[in-house]
Amino acid sequence: MRFNNKKYIIIFFVSFVFIFSIKLLITDNKSNNILNNNSNNITIISLSPSVTKKIIELNGTNHLIGKTNYCNYDEVKNINVVSDMVNINIDKIVSLKPTYVISEYPIDKKYELILNKHNIKYIFFETPKTIDEIVNNTELISNILNNKNMFSKLNNEFHIKNIDKYKNNKVYNIVAAGPVEITSGNNTYINDFIYMIGAKNITSNINGWTYSKEQILKNNPDYIMGSKYNIEQFEKNEIFKTITAVKKKNYIFIDGEKMSIPSMTNILEIYNSIK
Repeated sequence: MRFNNKKYIIIFFVSFVFIFSIKLLITDNKSNNILNNNSNNITIISLSPSVTKKIIELNGTNHLIGKTNYCNYDEVKNINVVSDMVNINIDKIVSLKPTYVISEYPIDKKYELILNKHNIKYIFFETPKTIDEIVNNTELISNILNNKNMFSKLNNEFHIKNIDKYKNNKVYNIVAAGPVEITSGNNTYINDFIYMIGAKNITSNINGWTYSKEQILKNNPDYIMGSKYNIEQFEKNEIFKTITAVKKKNYIFIDGEKMSIPSMTNILEIYNSIK
């Protein structure tokens, strides 16, 4: 089952809604808890699709015993659903007795208290704001799984560099197009990705999600980046007909579902698809 457009926009906003306020929350002595475990006995509940994706990338699905209903990957289709990313079934989590509960999205403080009470370790990452943070979170999960070799393989294949045709060109990324223009501003891994390919994100001067149509016209992007559906919606708006990117049909089509799930393989696949 694939994510539809509405679903991955929801994931995107859950991912970033607290991006400036949530801190990295972990149990005490995290290094000892992670590095001294016997990986054969480890069980994990993932409370975000991006964590589940990282576990899949690291060949660790045999350790996964719980997931969200947005973790619609074939590799984990038979895993218990414990959350819809907004509502968490904490009683079910406790009954499954996981070694770790891991999330890359904000978690209510009350759930920490319950997990502590039942001696369940938890790692609540800050939502990645850079590509490096995606890599670092993947490495930490590989430590939990005691699968550093798989992480090394992923990391050796993970090369994002300037793409000549985009170098120094202005890019506008569409998260959603319509009555309100939704984009990815500063302190997002998408902003980081745009700069890594050598382009300039016209919305890097904002910390929020909305960008006015007047600002888009004023900044006149050379390229529009987004899913095929979102770019088609953007292109239909008569007000944007004079933009260089629209006139030249300079579109960077990406898989919006993959871009909404920050993982090393997703980012690399998007990069390879636009070279």
